Amino acid sequence: MHDFRVADISAVTSEEWSRLEVGLDALAPTDVLDDLNRAGREPTVVAVVDCPATNLRRSVAMTHQGSGRWTGTLEMSRNQASGPVLVRAVLAARVGSGHRRELGESQLWTIHIDPPAIPVIEGTLPVQWADFPSAENIPESAKGDAFFADLSEDAPVIYLNSAFDGLPELLSDDGNRPAGELALREAEYRRIGTSVWLGMFNVAAAAIELNVGGDDDGESAEPELPASEWQRSVLQTLIPRMFDESESEALRKIATARTGDESREVQTHAAAAIGRLVDKAAGSLKKRIQQLSGAAG
Repeated sequence: MHDFRVADISAVTSEEWSRLEVGLDALAPTDVLDDLNRAGREPTVVAVVDCPATNLRRSVAMTHQGSGRWTGTLEMSRNQASGPVLVRAVLAARVGSGHRRELGESQLWTIHIDPPAIPVIEGTLPVQWADFPSAENIPESAKGDAFFADLSEDAPVIYLNSAFDGLPELLSDDGNRPAGELALREAEYRRIGTSVWLGMFNVAAAAIELNVGGDDDGESAEPELPASEWQRSVLQTLIPRMFDESESEALRKIATARTGDESREVQTHAAAAIGRLVDKAAGSLKKRIQQLSGAAG
Protein backbone atom coordinates (compact mmCIF):
# COMPACT_ATOMS: atom_id res chain seq x y z
CA MET A 1 0.00 0.00 0.00
CA HIS A 2 3.04 2.30 -0.02
CA ASP A 3 2.08 3.78 -3.41
CA PHE A 4 -1.14 5.08 -1.88
CA ARG A 5 0.22 6.05 1.56
CA VAL A 6 -2.74 4.32 3.21
CA ALA A 7 -2.86 1.73 5.98
CA ASP A 8 -6.27 0.19 6.67
CA ILE A 9 -6.81 -1.77 9.89
CA SER A 10 -10.59 -1.35 9.89
CA ALA A 11 -11.09 -5.08 9.27
CA VAL A 12 -9.95 -5.63 12.89
CA THR A 13 -12.97 -4.97 15.10
CA SER A 14 -12.81 -2.64 18.10
CA GLU A 15 -13.10 -5.58 20.49
CA GLU A 16 -10.03 -7.27 19.02
CA TRP A 17 -7.45 -4.63 19.92
CA SER A 18 -6.82 -2.08 22.65
CA ARG A 19 -3.49 -0.56 21.63
CA LEU A 20 -1.90 0.32 18.29
CA GLU A 21 1.84 0.53 17.69
CA VAL A 22 3.17 1.76 14.34
CA GLY A 23 6.82 1.93 13.31
CA LEU A 24 7.68 5.23 11.62
CA ASP A 25 10.49 5.75 9.11
CA ALA A 26 11.38 9.02 7.37
CA LEU A 27 14.19 10.24 5.13
CA ALA A 28 15.57 13.80 5.07
CA PRO A 29 18.10 15.07 2.48
CA THR A 30 21.58 14.64 3.93
CA ASP A 31 22.92 17.81 2.29
CA VAL A 32 20.18 19.86 3.96
CA LEU A 33 20.89 18.24 7.34
CA ASP A 34 24.63 18.90 6.94
CA ASP A 35 24.03 22.59 6.14
CA LEU A 36 21.72 22.97 9.14
CA ASN A 37 24.17 21.25 11.47
CA ARG A 38 27.07 23.42 10.29
CA ALA A 39 24.95 26.49 10.99
CA GLY A 40 24.22 25.20 14.50
CA ARG A 41 20.48 25.04 13.84
CA GLU A 42 19.99 21.58 15.41
CA PRO A 43 17.67 19.96 12.83
CA THR A 44 15.18 17.36 13.98
CA VAL A 45 12.33 15.32 12.52
CA VAL A 46 9.04 14.74 14.30
CA ALA A 47 5.91 12.87 13.23
CA VAL A 48 2.74 14.94 13.55
CA VAL A 49 -0.37 12.85 14.24
CA ASP A 50 -3.94 14.11 13.84
CA CYS A 51 -7.21 12.29 14.50
CA PRO A 52 -10.09 14.67 13.63
CA ALA A 53 -12.77 12.37 15.07
CA THR A 54 -11.24 12.40 18.58
CA ASN A 55 -9.53 15.82 18.35
CA LEU A 56 -6.20 14.13 19.00
CA ARG A 57 -3.06 15.99 17.95
CA ARG A 58 0.31 14.62 18.92
CA SER A 59 3.97 14.97 18.01
CA VAL A 60 6.21 11.89 18.05
CA ALA A 61 9.95 12.49 18.36
CA MET A 62 12.08 10.59 15.87
CA THR A 63 15.70 9.48 16.21
CA HIS A 64 18.35 10.07 13.56
CA GLN A 65 19.92 6.77 12.54
CA GLY A 66 22.43 8.37 10.15
CA SER A 67 22.40 8.98 6.40
CA GLY A 68 19.26 11.10 6.74
CA ARG A 69 17.11 8.24 8.10
CA TRP A 70 14.88 8.94 11.10
CA THR A 71 12.82 6.38 13.02
CA GLY A 72 10.19 6.47 15.72
CA THR A 73 7.17 4.67 17.12
CA LEU A 74 3.58 5.84 17.25
CA GLU A 75 1.52 4.35 20.09
CA MET A 76 -2.22 4.90 20.46
CA SER A 77 -4.92 3.36 22.60
CA ARG A 78 -8.24 2.37 21.01
CA ASN A 79 -10.18 5.16 22.74
CA GLN A 80 -7.82 7.75 21.21
CA ALA A 81 -8.41 6.67 17.60
CA SER A 82 -11.46 6.73 15.36
CA GLY A 83 -12.06 7.16 11.65
CA PRO A 84 -8.91 8.25 9.79
CA VAL A 85 -5.64 9.03 11.61
CA LEU A 86 -3.38 11.38 9.62
CA VAL A 87 0.42 11.14 9.96
CA ARG A 88 3.15 13.29 8.41
CA ALA A 89 6.85 13.80 9.10
CA VAL A 90 8.09 17.35 9.68
CA LEU A 91 11.66 18.63 9.42
CA ALA A 92 12.31 21.50 11.84
CA ALA A 93 15.34 23.56 12.89
CA ARG A 94 16.12 26.50 15.15
CA VAL A 95 15.85 30.05 13.84
CA GLY A 96 18.46 32.24 15.49
CA SER A 97 18.38 31.62 19.22
CA GLY A 98 14.65 30.98 19.23
CA HIS A 99 12.43 27.94 18.91
CA ARG A 100 12.47 25.50 16.04
CA ARG A 101 10.28 26.20 13.03
CA GLU A 102 9.02 23.90 10.31
CA LEU A 103 11.18 23.75 7.18
CA GLY A 104 9.48 20.98 5.25
CA GLU A 105 7.10 18.07 5.53
CA SER A 106 6.42 14.68 3.99
CA GLN A 107 3.30 13.72 2.11
CA LEU A 108 0.42 12.58 4.27
CA TRP A 109 -0.21 9.00 5.39
CA THR A 110 -3.71 7.91 6.41
CA ILE A 111 -4.39 5.08 8.86
CA HIS A 112 -8.02 3.97 8.66
CA ILE A 113 -9.14 2.80 12.11
CA ASP A 114 -12.76 2.41 10.96
CA PRO A 115 -14.02 1.60 7.45
CA PRO A 116 -13.47 4.70 5.28
CA ALA A 117 -16.40 6.49 3.69
CA ILE A 118 -14.86 5.49 0.34
CA PRO A 119 -12.72 2.34 0.12
CA VAL A 120 -9.57 4.15 -0.97
CA ILE A 121 -7.61 1.30 -2.51
CA GLU A 122 -10.30 -0.50 -4.48
CA GLY A 123 -11.82 2.71 -5.84
CA THR A 124 -15.31 1.27 -5.28
CA LEU A 125 -18.37 3.24 -4.16
CA PRO A 126 -21.66 2.44 -2.39
CA VAL A 127 -24.24 1.31 -4.96
CA GLN A 128 -28.02 0.89 -4.56
CA TRP A 129 -30.68 -0.18 -7.03
CA ALA A 130 -33.81 1.96 -7.17
CA ASP A 131 -36.90 2.24 -9.34
CA PHE A 132 -36.22 5.75 -10.62
CA PRO A 133 -39.76 6.59 -11.84
CA SER A 134 -41.22 6.00 -8.37
CA ALA A 135 -38.21 6.93 -6.20
CA GLU A 136 -38.67 10.19 -4.29
CA ASN A 137 -34.93 10.83 -3.89
CA ILE A 138 -34.27 10.79 -7.65
CA PRO A 139 -34.78 14.20 -9.32
CA GLU A 140 -37.21 14.44 -12.23
CA SER A 141 -34.40 15.26 -14.64
CA ALA A 142 -32.75 11.87 -13.91
CA LYS A 143 -35.86 9.62 -13.91
CA GLY A 144 -34.94 8.12 -17.29
CA ASP A 145 -31.19 7.85 -16.71
CA ALA A 146 -29.27 4.64 -16.07
CA PHE A 147 -27.68 6.01 -12.88
CA PHE A 148 -27.73 8.95 -10.52
CA ALA A 149 -25.00 10.00 -8.07
CA ASP A 150 -26.11 11.59 -4.82
CA LEU A 151 -23.08 13.57 -3.66
CA SER A 152 -24.51 14.63 -0.31
CA GLU A 153 -22.30 15.82 2.52
CA ASP A 154 -22.56 12.61 4.56
CA ALA A 155 -21.44 10.09 1.92
CA PRO A 156 -21.86 9.67 -1.85
CA VAL A 157 -24.17 6.95 -3.15
CA ILE A 158 -24.61 5.71 -6.73
CA TYR A 159 -28.18 4.76 -7.58
CA LEU A 160 -28.75 2.38 -10.50
CA ASN A 161 -32.09 2.48 -12.30
CA SER A 162 -33.81 -0.91 -11.96
CA ALA A 163 -36.49 0.35 -14.38
CA PHE A 164 -33.93 0.97 -17.13
CA ASP A 165 -34.58 -1.73 -19.73
CA GLY A 166 -31.79 -4.32 -19.74
CA LEU A 167 -29.55 -2.59 -17.17
CA PRO A 168 -30.02 -5.08 -14.28
CA GLU A 169 -29.18 -7.96 -16.62
CA LEU A 170 -26.19 -6.14 -18.12
CA LEU A 171 -24.66 -5.28 -14.73
CA SER A 172 -25.33 -8.67 -13.12
CA ASP A 173 -22.42 -10.75 -11.79
CA ASP A 174 -22.99 -13.51 -14.34
CA GLY A 175 -19.57 -14.04 -15.88
CA ASN A 176 -20.63 -16.89 -18.16
CA ARG A 177 -21.50 -14.61 -21.04
CA PRO A 178 -19.94 -13.79 -24.41
CA ALA A 179 -16.88 -11.57 -24.27
CA GLY A 180 -18.78 -8.79 -26.03
CA GLU A 181 -21.42 -8.61 -23.29
CA LEU A 182 -18.76 -8.60 -20.58
CA ALA A 183 -16.93 -5.82 -22.39
CA LEU A 184 -20.15 -3.78 -22.59
CA ARG A 185 -20.73 -4.30 -18.86
CA GLU A 186 -17.22 -3.10 -18.05
CA ALA A 187 -17.63 -0.14 -20.38
CA GLU A 188 -20.74 0.89 -18.46
CA TYR A 189 -18.91 0.43 -15.16
CA ARG A 190 -16.16 2.71 -16.46
CA ARG A 191 -18.64 5.32 -17.68
CA ILE A 192 -20.40 5.41 -14.32
CA GLY A 193 -17.20 5.34 -12.29
CA THR A 194 -15.51 8.07 -14.33
CA SER A 195 -18.55 10.36 -14.20
CA VAL A 196 -19.04 9.91 -10.46
CA TRP A 197 -15.37 10.27 -9.50
CA LEU A 198 -15.07 13.46 -11.56
CA GLY A 199 -18.18 14.85 -9.87
CA MET A 200 -16.82 13.92 -6.43
CA PHE A 201 -13.48 15.53 -7.22
CA ASN A 202 -15.10 18.81 -8.23
CA VAL A 203 -17.31 18.83 -5.11
CA ALA A 204 -14.29 18.10 -2.91
CA ALA A 205 -12.12 20.67 -4.71
CA ALA A 206 -14.77 23.35 -4.16
CA ALA A 207 -14.70 22.54 -0.42
CA ILE A 208 -10.95 23.23 -0.01
CA GLU A 209 -10.51 26.19 2.29
CA LEU A 210 -7.77 28.79 1.99
CA ASN A 211 -7.15 30.47 5.32
CA VAL A 212 -6.30 33.98 4.22
CA GLY A 213 -5.36 36.48 6.89
CA GLY A 214 -6.16 40.15 6.74
CA ASP A 215 -2.82 41.08 5.14
CA ASP A 216 -2.26 37.84 3.25
CA ASP A 217 -2.57 37.30 -0.45
CA GLY A 218 -3.85 34.12 -2.11
CA GLU A 219 -0.35 32.74 -2.65
CA SER A 220 0.47 32.73 1.06
CA ALA A 221 -2.87 31.28 2.11
CA GLU A 222 -2.67 27.93 3.87
CA PRO A 223 -5.00 25.34 2.28
CA GLU A 224 -7.01 22.91 4.38
CA LEU A 225 -8.68 19.66 3.39
CA PRO A 226 -12.50 19.69 3.46
CA ALA A 227 -14.22 18.88 6.74
CA SER A 228 -16.32 16.12 5.14
CA GLU A 229 -14.56 12.76 5.47
CA TRP A 230 -15.51 11.45 2.03
CA GLN A 231 -14.34 14.66 0.37
CA ARG A 232 -11.01 14.36 2.19
CA SER A 233 -10.76 10.73 1.04
CA VAL A 234 -11.41 11.70 -2.58
CA LEU A 235 -8.64 14.31 -2.56
CA GLN A 236 -6.20 12.08 -0.69
CA THR A 237 -6.86 9.35 -3.25
CA LEU A 238 -6.47 11.50 -6.35
CA ILE A 239 -3.83 14.10 -5.44
CA PRO A 240 -0.89 11.61 -5.36
CA ARG A 241 -2.01 10.39 -8.79
CA MET A 242 -2.31 13.94 -10.16
CA PHE A 243 0.78 15.79 -8.93
CA ASP A 244 4.32 15.11 -7.69
CA GLU A 245 4.13 18.12 -5.38
CA SER A 246 3.40 18.03 -1.68
CA GLU A 247 -0.22 17.74 -0.61
CA SER A 248 -0.22 21.36 0.59
CA GLU A 249 1.08 22.64 -2.76
CA ALA A 250 -1.40 20.51 -4.70
CA LEU A 251 -4.31 21.69 -2.55
CA ARG A 252 -3.34 25.31 -3.15
CA LYS A 253 -3.10 24.72 -6.90
CA ILE A 254 -6.53 23.04 -7.02
CA ALA A 255 -8.18 25.67 -4.82
CA THR A 256 -6.87 28.63 -6.82
CA ALA A 257 -7.43 27.08 -10.27
CA ARG A 258 -10.92 28.46 -10.73
CA THR A 259 -10.70 29.65 -14.33
CA GLY A 260 -8.44 29.79 -17.38
CA ASP A 261 -5.37 27.71 -18.10
CA GLU A 262 -4.86 26.62 -14.49
CA SER A 263 -8.38 25.18 -14.36
CA ARG A 264 -7.80 23.25 -17.58
CA GLU A 265 -4.53 21.85 -16.19
CA VAL A 266 -6.17 20.63 -12.98
CA GLN A 267 -9.13 19.09 -14.83
CA THR A 268 -6.77 17.35 -17.27
CA HIS A 269 -4.72 15.84 -14.43
CA ALA A 270 -7.89 14.85 -12.57
CA ALA A 271 -9.37 13.13 -15.63
CA ALA A 272 -6.15 11.17 -16.22
CA ALA A 273 -5.89 10.13 -12.54
CA ILE A 274 -9.54 9.07 -12.44
CA GLY A 275 -9.08 7.06 -15.63
CA ARG A 276 -6.22 5.10 -14.05
CA LEU A 277 -8.18 4.60 -10.82
CA VAL A 278 -11.29 3.35 -12.63
CA ASP A 279 -9.19 1.09 -14.85
CA LYS A 280 -7.66 -0.51 -11.76
CA ALA A 281 -11.10 -1.03 -10.18
CA ALA A 282 -12.89 -2.32 -13.28
CA GLY A 283 -10.07 -4.49 -14.56
CA SER A 284 -7.47 -3.84 -17.19
CA LEU A 285 -8.92 -2.37 -20.38
CA LYS A 286 -5.95 -3.77 -22.30
CA LYS A 287 -6.75 -7.29 -21.07
CA ARG A 288 -10.41 -7.00 -22.12
CA ILE A 289 -9.42 -5.75 -25.59
CA GLN A 290 -7.11 -8.75 -25.97
CA GLN A 291 -9.95 -11.08 -24.95
CA LEU A 292 -12.26 -9.44 -27.50
CA SER A 293 -9.64 -9.80 -30.19
CA GLY A 294 -9.25 -13.48 -29.38
CA ALA A 295 -13.00 -14.03 -29.48
CA ALA A 296 -13.26 -12.27 -32.85
CA GLY A 297 -10.42 -14.38 -34.27
